[in-house]
Amino acid sequence: MAAILVAERQIQVRAREHAGNLWSETGLVFTTEVGTAMDPRNVLRAMSTAAKGAGLEAVSVHTLRHSAATSMLEAGVHLKAVSELLGHSDIRITGDVYGHVSPEIARAAMDSLSKDLGL
Repeated sequence: MAAILVAERQIQVRAREHAGNLWSETGLVFTTEVGTAMDPRNVLRAMSTAAKGAGLEAVSVHTLRHSAATSMLEAGVHLKAVSELLGHSDIRITGDVYGHVSPEIARAAMDSLSKDLGL
């Protein structure tokens, strides 16, 4: 993920130089060629094209949000931090929606328990 953000930053630096006085400094990570917010329809179109190119079914912003939340939780990011990043008013929402246990996480939990019990 960090590599993607670094690459996007370099693209944005070049776009800013090319746009000159037309550039709008918005502080956004992903922008148009002149620094403004991307149109949601264009984002969805680009996501759809990328998903098809990767052999995936339809991918939405919600799919990416769900994947990011699940990945953060599986990586051990604290539930409260993930909840705040997602803008949830209560960590129970985050836990209920994104806190499912993958087979890999279940296996790691069982392995940890077995180790603690000396099995």
